[in-house]
Amino acid sequence: MSFVNKYPYTDFHELNLDWFLAEFKKVTDKVTTLDATVQQFTEFVTNYFDNLDVQEEINNKLDAMAADGSLSALIQPLFDEYKTEIDNIVEQQTTDIGHQDEKIAVLEGRMDAFASLTDGSTTGDAELMDIRVGIDGESFPSAGDAVRGQVDALLNYTMNDYTYNDVVNYGDNVHLTVTQNGDYTETTIVKDSTGVVNEGVRFGKIPKLLWGKKIRVKVDASNDVRISKIALTSTDNNWSGVVKEITSTDYNITQGVTYYYFDTYDTTAQDMYLWFVFYNSTTESTVKLSYQIKPDFPEEDKSFYLEPYNPEIYNSNAYLSFTQNDNKTVTTVTRTSGTTVNPSVRLGCARYDKINDALVIMVNSSIACTLSLYLSDIPRSWSTNAWKRENASLKAGNNYFVVNKEDLDTTYMWSDAVWLWIKTADTVDANYTFDVSFCPNIISFAKTALFTKDLSGYSWNAVGDSITYQHKYMDTIKAALNINYNNYGISACTIAINDTYLTAQSIVERVLGLNGNPGISDADLWTINGGLNDVLYKTPIGVILDPGSTFDNTTIYGALQSIVECILAKRAYAKIILATPTHSARDTWGPSTYPTTIDMIRKAFIDVGELYGVPVIDLWKECEINRFNMSDALNPTTQDTVHPTDLGGQMMAAPFIVKIPQMLD
Repeated sequence: MSFVNKYPYTDFHELNLDWFLAEFKKVTDKVTTLDATVQQFTEFVTNYFDNLDVQEEINNKLDAMAADGSLSALIQPLFDEYKTEIDNIVEQQTTDIGHQDEKIAVLEGRMDAFASLTDGSTTGDAELMDIRVGIDGESFPSAGDAVRGQVDALLNYTMNDYTYNDVVNYGDNVHLTVTQNGDYTETTIVKDSTGVVNEGVRFGKIPKLLWGKKIRVKVDASNDVRISKIALTSTDNNWSGVVKEITSTDYNITQGVTYYYFDTYDTTAQDMYLWFVFYNSTTESTVKLSYQIKPDFPEEDKSFYLEPYNPEIYNSNAYLSFTQNDNKTVTTVTRTSGTTVNPSVRLGCARYDKINDALVIMVNSSIACTLSLYLSDIPRSWSTNAWKRENASLKAGNNYFVVNKEDLDTTYMWSDAVWLWIKTADTVDANYTFDVSFCPNIISFAKTALFTKDLSGYSWNAVGDSITYQHKYMDTIKAALNINYNNYGISACTIAINDTYLTAQSIVERVLGLNGNPGISDADLWTINGGLNDVLYKTPIGVILDPGSTFDNTTIYGALQSIVECILAKRAYAKIILATPTHSARDTWGPSTYPTTIDMIRKAFIDVGELYGVPVIDLWKECEINRFNMSDALNPTTQDTVHPTDLGGQMMAAPFIVKIPQMLD
């Protein structure tokens, strides 16, 4: 086989070297040419910007854009965007300049009139001279000095928190040491243990410029201190010229911080001074004093607030002893049988500025007994009191005493604190204990202590009988949770249809829209409460059936099941609370006359709630209305042994206030 001279490389015997060399030379020449081209390009790029006139190129480009209209199309939208705003600013500035011109013209006219006054004029110049006389009679060299001087004095009191750096230790009493802090905002009095009558210190000054303001004196005592008075006086060297005072030779400043209030509306035409006067105190103590002057004090200071407090037995009476829980909110008092004089105990301190809320005192007694209760401004005695309930008959169990704002005798409310005293009978035949606690009413308690939720965005249908119609408990819930309700309560109605005794539409008819009733619109929350009238009108109890059955709406079970299923049909995740009846005079109505009892109705509520997974509030158990307090002579929980009073409404509302926020979270 022979491949002679066919192609290069194919004839290994006769390799064509001339052709190979020729081709290789061609490749070498091309590489050389490419290298020269790359070198030229590199030099061009390197030297381009050195030889380029950038500004000229930019100008050329802008000229071209201006010529073809693209530059105008780019700038015009930006100009349009800001033109309106610029026009508005120019117009406002023009208007302001015009107003200033008007004011200048008025001032020039006044100056012309002023300059033209004749000697001895009794018009403008007399008025000008009058302004030089300050409020305290001091004459200033000019009207400007008068205005600036008095405003400066007022600002000094404002900026320095109305403090006074010229304290006086009356008579330089050696038993008192008086100092002030660096900025004069606090005066400290250290008293030794020597008892001297009327040791006093002047610690503040209220100038006439601040008439019409209110004064709050803060007293921070290292221990209980006996005083004669805290006084606002017209004299600067003693406390004899009293304008207002808080005084009692049996008064004790209690350890800790207490606030006292004065106002300056009825002061005489002179500066006033604040004095703190001890009375024969034999206790070594330190008292820190400061004060503020304002038109009024904040709203948050104007309601009862409670302070844990150490109890004290009056005159160390051996027939009383006490213990407290860890946070001092509940005090348990033990009264030993026997005869003694004034067996009393101070149990707690309620502080306030101005009272907006009621105060509820709760006494849980182990037996029926007689107690007297006092709110006193004196921590060592109950004799001077702002409120009292003497010889109150207590039942065994919980007893409630409600102190309303109008019940307080403000004549005996000098400070921001009152102390709760309880006095037992002088003669007692049996040992017993009672637990005492006190707090703001349930509305305030719920608002400030338990919940921060605002449920104003939710709707609530309250369905029931006359208890719902009177809306006592709903008003309390609304106030506590800020949730509005639709009142679907009707007096004398039953849960189930009861045509035998009633023509009033039952709850089941209203919810389902039966017998011509338009029904009830949907809501986020439904509460169903009733049953007392079903006892009265002998509604049959019925039986519980499987969900989805045909229910007998003339029975309690059937009506409750129909109500729940109707609401759930409107909204599968509707929030429903079934609430059993409270205690009432009908508790004891037995089956011989009234075949359906409260116990049976209560059980029906619980059974239906369990069947459908619907929460049940058992007011029979959770509400503290009972047969002992429903007709209490002092603070009844019902109006007529059935319908709640305001206090009863608060008791009914309490479990709802706890439950509703959990459901609507």
